[in-house]
Amino acid sequence: MSAANQIRLTTLLALLVALACCTLPAAFHKRWLNRVLLVFSAACVLYFTVFAKVPGSSRTYNLLLFWNYRRWSQVEVRHEIIQNMLLFMPLGASMRAVRARYPVGIAAVTSAAVELCQYLFGLGLAELDDVVHNTLGAALGVLVLWAAEHYVPLLREKLRKQK
Repeated sequence: MSAANQIRLTTLLALLVALACCTLPAAFHKRWLNRVLLVFSAACVLYFTVFAKVPGSSRTYNLLLFWNYRRWSQVEVRHEIIQNMLLFMPLGASMRAVRARYPVGIAAVTSAAVELCQYLFGLGLAELDDVVHNTLGAALGVLVLWAAEHYVPLLREKLRKQK
């Protein structure tokens, strides 16, 4: 799968989860829906990071923090960073929705496990930067859902008062 298609699919995934969380007023209180979204988000993360990759003949890793930013002028690098963040946003949001303790910490451990699998099975370059970007994406997902939980009801109330 090409990088452009992966970006499109991860963007679509992020939008679907955000739409499900924000447009369904009772979504915050329906445990089964939140659990389905969590399983779906986790399955997408595993698919895009482990199962969709073609095994290589060598194991490669890079433990230099923020080394991708030295190559920021390359479009592919920017796409990869954005893709990593978008992929983990729904996971962070859905963990927040099921009221998991420490969703960002769980996402960081999940990301590190994914990078370890990529290294062990020769599925591409295992990078410390990916763990950071994935964790930032999960944190953004948590923040977006927190904002939706707190501000969407306030906006709806204001709109009702204006009518």
